[in-house]
Formats: sequence, C-alpha cells, structure tokens
Amino acid sequence: DSKRFQVRPEEWGLGYKDMLIGMAVDRSSASAAITAISVQGEGSTVGDVQTSHFGLFLDIYDRFPDENGWQPARPVARNPTTDCNAPLDRRITHPLALRWAELFNLRYRMLLMFLVHSFHIEAPADASQRTPRGLLISWAFGEMYNLRSIANILMDLPLHEDGGKLRAGPPFEMPYSLALAPRESGRWRQHRDMLQASQLCICGLEEEGALQTSYLQGLRTADQQALDQITTLLGGL
Repeated sequence: DSKRFQVRPEEWGLGYKDMLIGMAVDRSSASAAITAISVQGEGSTVGDVQTSHFGLFLDIYDRFPDENGWQPARPVARNPTTDCNAPLDRRITHPLALRWAELFNLRYRMLLMFLVHSFHIEAPADASQRTPRGLLISWAFGEMYNLRSIANILMDLPLHEDGGKLRAGPPFEMPYSLALAPRESGRWRQHRDMLQASQLCICGLEEEGALQTSYLQGLRTADQQALDQITTLLGGL
C-alpha cells in the first residue's frame, strides 16, 4: 500500500545513472535494494572495488599528502552547538555565528519537514514540480544547497567572541518535533510558519552586519515565492 507514496527515480535521481533509488513493495524487493546499495558502497565483489564508494575513499587516502605543514581542513569545533549549556569548546557564542547557526537549524528542520510531508502525498502519474508533491521535492533539493552554503559561512566564522582559532560549524541540531499536522491544510501552514521564521532570521542577520547580503536577498526572494505558492495551495484546500 505504500508504493504510491514512495520516492521514484525520475523524481529524485537528477539523471545520475549511478544513483540507486529503488522501490520496495515486499521482502524480496527490499532485500534486493539493500544488497545493491551495499555492493555500490563497499565493493563487495572484486571487480567493483575501485568504482565503489569504499574504493573512491581508499584512493583519496592513498593519495593524501604526507606533508606535516599542510592542514586539509579548517579548525572547526567538534560537534558545534547553539546549546547554551554545552561545553565551551563546542558552544557557538560569537553573535554573528550564532545567528547563522540558528538559521541553519531552521533550514535543516525545513528540509526534514519537506521530506516527511512528501511521503504523505501520493505520487502523480508523471513527475512534475507543479504538483504539491513536486513542490516539496523541489524545496527539499533547494534546502540541501542552502545547508551547504550556510555551513561554509559558519566554518569561516569564529566559535567564540574572543576570536580564537576554533571556527564555528553547522550544528545539525534536531528540531523538537517533526510531527505533521493531522490535516493537509495544517501541514502547509507549518511550512508557512517556518518560512516566516526564516524571514525573521534573515532580518536579524542583516541587523547583525552579515556580509553575505546577496545570498540573504536571494534566500528572502525564494522564501517569498514559496510563501506565495503555499497561499495558493491553501486557497484550494
């Protein structure tokens, strides 16, 4: 019964032949999907090792320079967090970094909520962004790019106000709830509320003097377009 709600390659594959997206309708198809993913990841057959994910990472490891003076990564705090009760070596206290971290957490919640909601809408006969399900999938992809952009900004900002060596980073803090409203109209209102909260975060960042004005303006514009689409959808529910 879940088949009509599952993800489909034409919706999520982005045209990549190596991206495995399988539908599981019984024990056999589920087992086949797990097997295919494990072979692609670990290269469990001798002929697949070099092209597997494990093989690609092994090649990176073998090519890694031995020079002691080269730092391949930024000095990001381990498990950075906005939690005011967390140990100081993890806690983001720099005002601007904290603003970005709060926006990151909000966009992370939006991504998860888009995904959850998409699994409650039956797939149309043809994949399209013009359907409610298509909108959610499109927004989910958009949030993945937003998270990458905001993470890069955070890793350039200090963890603390004293400007020490440690950098902030993406907190990936789970929201207090991922529960959907029982009615479809309520679910779209949940997305609307998060988009409006994002607008407030953007205003806070601008007041704090964030330099990424073009990115923030683009994010505000995209959010407003999504809000307009939600308003249209709510009018038909």
